[in-house]
Amino acid sequence: MNKPSELRIFISSTFRDLQEEREHLVKKIFPEIRALCRERGITFTEIDLRWGLTEEEVKLGQVIRACLEEVDKCRPYFIGITGSRYGYLPSYLDIQKDPALLEQYPWIEDAALEGMSITEMEAHYGVLASAMEGKREELEKARFYFRRQRESFDDDSDQNDELQKLWEYQQRIEKSGASVEFFDDSDRLGKMIYADLTEIITRDFADAKPPTPLEEERARHQAFSLSRRRAYIANPTYLKQLNDHAKGDDPPLIVYAESGSGKSSLFAFWAEQYRRKNPDTHIIEHYVGIGATATDHYAVIRHLCMEIKEVYGRQEEIPETPEELERAFGHWLGYADHALSRQPGSSLVIILDGLNQLGETTNSLKWIPDTISPRIRLILSSTVERTLLELRKRGWIEFGIQALSEPEREAVIVRYLAEFRKSLNPEQITQIASDYKCSHPLFLKTLLEEIRLVNRHEDLNEQIKYYLDATGTEDLFQKVLKRIEEDHDSQTVGDLLSALWCSRSGLDEAELAELTSSSRLKITAMVSGLDYHLVRKDGYLTFFHDYLRQAVEKRYLGNREIRRDMHIRLAEYFTDEELNKRNAWERLWGYAEGGDDAKVVETLVNLQVLQVLSVGNDIYDVLSQWTRLQKGGYDPEELYVASIENGASNSLASVTQVGVILEHLSHWLGAISVYRHVLSRALDERDDLEAAKALRSLGNLLRLRGARSEAMEHLSDALNRYEKLGDQRGKAYTLGNIGTLHHVSGDFNRALESHRHKLVICEELEDRKGMAIAIASIGYIHHARGEHDLALKSHQQSMTIYEELGDRKGIATTAGNMGRAYAQRGEFDRALELLQHCVAVSEELGNRKVMASSIGNMGIIYHDRGEFDRALESYQRQLTVYEKLEDRRGMNATLGNMGAIYSDRGEDELALKLFQQKLSISKELGDREDIAMAIGSVGLCYSSLGDYDRALQNLTQALSECHALGLRGLLPYWWGGIGQLLLSLVEKNDEMPTYLGRHIPDCAPENWREVTLQYVRKQAEESVAIARELSDHYWLFAGEIAIVRVNAAEGNLKAVEEQLNRLLHVKTTEEQEAALHYWLWKLLPEGKSEHRAKAERLYSDLYTRTPMIEYNRRIQELRDESGEQKDG
Repeated sequence: MNKPSELRIFISSTFRDLQEEREHLVKKIFPEIRALCRERGITFTEIDLRWGLTEEEVKLGQVIRACLEEVDKCRPYFIGITGSRYGYLPSYLDIQKDPALLEQYPWIEDAALEGMSITEMEAHYGVLASAMEGKREELEKARFYFRRQRESFDDDSDQNDELQKLWEYQQRIEKSGASVEFFDDSDRLGKMIYADLTEIITRDFADAKPPTPLEEERARHQAFSLSRRRAYIANPTYLKQLNDHAKGDDPPLIVYAESGSGKSSLFAFWAEQYRRKNPDTHIIEHYVGIGATATDHYAVIRHLCMEIKEVYGRQEEIPETPEELERAFGHWLGYADHALSRQPGSSLVIILDGLNQLGETTNSLKWIPDTISPRIRLILSSTVERTLLELRKRGWIEFGIQALSEPEREAVIVRYLAEFRKSLNPEQITQIASDYKCSHPLFLKTLLEEIRLVNRHEDLNEQIKYYLDATGTEDLFQKVLKRIEEDHDSQTVGDLLSALWCSRSGLDEAELAELTSSSRLKITAMVSGLDYHLVRKDGYLTFFHDYLRQAVEKRYLGNREIRRDMHIRLAEYFTDEELNKRNAWERLWGYAEGGDDAKVVETLVNLQVLQVLSVGNDIYDVLSQWTRLQKGGYDPEELYVASIENGASNSLASVTQVGVILEHLSHWLGAISVYRHVLSRALDERDDLEAAKALRSLGNLLRLRGARSEAMEHLSDALNRYEKLGDQRGKAYTLGNIGTLHHVSGDFNRALESHRHKLVICEELEDRKGMAIAIASIGYIHHARGEHDLALKSHQQSMTIYEELGDRKGIATTAGNMGRAYAQRGEFDRALELLQHCVAVSEELGNRKVMASSIGNMGIIYHDRGEFDRALESYQRQLTVYEKLEDRRGMNATLGNMGAIYSDRGEDELALKLFQQKLSISKELGDREDIAMAIGSVGLCYSSLGDYDRALQNLTQALSECHALGLRGLLPYWWGGIGQLLLSLVEKNDEMPTYLGRHIPDCAPENWREVTLQYVRKQAEESVAIARELSDHYWLFAGEIAIVRVNAAEGNLKAVEEQLNRLLHVKTTEEQEAALHYWLWKLLPEGKSEHRAKAERLYSDLYTRTPMIEYNRRIQELRDESGEQKDG
């Protein structure tokens, strides 16, 4: 009986008749049906016993039993074909040669005595007898095809007698009510059988419910898996290794072998066996070879995420953009791990087969996390090439598939041919199995597939020798191609396979027919001969393995110009077709591979095409094309702006997509211009939702550009529109954007208000992740205000939510935030522990951006502790990660931190070089905030180098930039730098430096000290006012000390004493107490010894707990004054 996913059909016909018809069915019709079935997860097998019966079987009388056994296996599907013969009439002696026959089928004895042919016996047993017993299913699903007689046999009594028996047999079939059709030639027969089998497939194997994207994806891999299991002979050693790995907790397993060695078949066989024996194990099979394109690793990630989402009931949306999808992969693996940790006894096995077939851009396999949870059993395969070398860098477990032994080859030969009820004699089996080339599974199965198609049994020996004479697998495929050319014509075959080779995602038969100017039936016949070596993805044919691809390239596409012409031909073909996602991509791919960049640009700036090209993950390829084109001198910003201006009919969505593209390419000004255009049109069209989205995009970009005031206007407008629309989610996330803007502007109170408002909405929406993000943002603000206990409390609350969600990315990020909070509290060991955990988890998840951030925070701790070498080591590691990510912002921040270390080490020339490099990158990025920071840092370097003129010039410019950008929180920082420099000038100089007048208004030689001190006092007072407003305790204290120093420089020691004692009375930290005793010792003549001793003791205690370099410097200064020995 047929299995639910198998269409096994018996073909009944006479042994010495209908050769032309059988040839047509075997080579052209059945392969097409088989391919159609595979698309739907159905295994199709036609059983035609006119071929493969050995002489021994005929002599032993086993033919009848073999036929009837196969009829049973194929029920209820039966095809009967008659030509001009009634068929072989077995004698009573024939049936006596098979003792088991009469025991199994006692009715055969009477049938033989009545002169029934084997052909009618098959029909009687398969259809007529069941109908007489009232079993209608066999009758309804049987199909009979009778050839009209071609000639008369009036003068041949024997042949007349046979025709009479044939006519009587046909009459019995027709009277039974079975379906009967008549044909004149093989072509007509083929069309009828194709139509009937297609109807059976549609009716009996149809899924009433349309498949989900996941079901469609699964079906492709399941269907492919089914096809690979055919005639597979399992190696027990390999199965045990896979079993042990699935049940163990070792790192991922790498299986390697050359192409065509049976890796896919091994996985398909093992997965089916293991799944049946371990029902609590969920196995995800992904066979990359069923349709790899240059960016197919995104398809791999998406498939795995869809599986995890369904199996473990996750509610999160799977990311759409390439970067987010890639970053989220480890995150989704974390979801699975979290679920498995709560389901004892359950497990997850992921099979990624054929990673070497991914495109060049993904061969580094960065998207696969370096560390995989032991609860997730990952199995990967690759050929022996660069991909394997990349995988080996992980230090994972591996084993290689060995060549087939001779006994294994013999077993494969018998098993494979038996699937089609065919066999070879022992000498032929030995001849094939003893050839060393057949140790390669693909060579052996390709040879068997070829000889299976041999029409005449007498030709087998010659064909076996012909194929065994091939020098190897590549040469064998040249013979296969030659056979296809002989069956058809070489020009059409060459065109067809060249088109397949040059296409991006494969082609269907209709497209191949048009491209080669051939009939559909002819195309189907050509591809059917390569059925085992082609696969379908979404209905399009493509090569399964590299050997056929290489054979086609060598035979038809050896010349670069020929390849170029075919690529361009395909591109032009799809340009003329109706616009859809696939056609757009084939167009772009063809022009790009054909080297016609002008046409590539023309395609990309067509906004209708761009909108189709940029859906979901495919935006990555668009960005890759633009990255390449920019190197050739094409400016996407200029081209798109012109396209928008000239295209009045462009849809709002397509113009918005241009903004997204330019934003990704860091063309911020162009993106801003595009979003303004979108906003204008949305307002004209009264599309409030699109207007709100455009305003929000503009607000975020303007913030990054440093235009904070304008950014706030746009975000506020977006917020109002979301409120009017009742879009609570849009409102919540816009509030988050506004909170971030207030935060970077130093307006911490308003930032808190915005994030708390977002939190309330997310709670109402039951958006747990949004809640966690809002709470974390509140923690960032407490951190910036120096409220480290509150910051830690917020991050702990965020951590609780992420742990409940099983969100490992959130857990890792929050661990890093908690590490920063502990560092600010001086608990460096605990901070480093958390940051190292964050790095480990982020590396496991493949979240390199969070990993880099945490590595950088570790560098900050080492810096604060004075461990400069370890800090630089961390920053260098961070810089390397950012360089691999091509994250220029991250690189820029790291360069600044490295510059600060060199500055603290007194290596000011090197620090200056790094800050100047940071300034250059900041200008390229157009980030005005970073520009201001870099200018100020350059100024501080000049100050340390003694170039006070340039120092003041840069620091004043940084201050001016921060004023213009509304960065009030940074003003005290630069005022502090300027104040320190000016106070130093006053303390060290008797005469006014000549350059000072250029920086301080009304400064003259006769009054420069007074004017300078008044200038410093004014800045310090403004700094104190801003810090008090922003609750910034650090700069509030620093500003107060600056005023104290001004009073000391003016000789007002009474005010100094009063201010320091007042501050001592209201101190809030031990660090402030130490600083106050230090300044009391340094600025006042009274009580020096007492204040020096207290300051030294306090700084020593602080340094013991928190070995910061600044503490050590103060200790050394205090000890030098007391005459004590320095101690590091």
